[in-house]
Amino acid sequence: MTMLTLSHGLDFFGELAHSTERMQALATALAKSGTLTSAECAAIRDVLLDDVSEPVEFEPGPARQFARVLRRAAQSPYLRPLPTAEADLLAECAERAADAGEYWTWRRS
Repeated sequence: MTMLTLSHGLDFFGELAHSTERMQALATALAKSGTLTSAECAAIRDVLLDDVSEPVEFEPGPARQFARVLRRAAQSPYLRPLPTAEADLLAECAERAADAGEYWTWRRS
């Protein structure tokens, strides 16, 4: 199982570890939720399904936009509890980076 480490998480080191399998499942669940436009689904899918062979950095503006889309999707009544929690957690990390004016980074761990 491949793991990703995202910055601005809630653990002791300020990171969040997430498996690529869960990212794939989240991308599928978000697409099926009916809350996002096709363009938003494509953009989210591109981010969540990136193989992250090299670290990826999101500037604060795009991180905040990503968080807004995830928060809106998480409010869908058609999204099950696990993807809802995952979307909220990713959104929180993105918002923390944006609020701090820092890059939100993803890397393979």
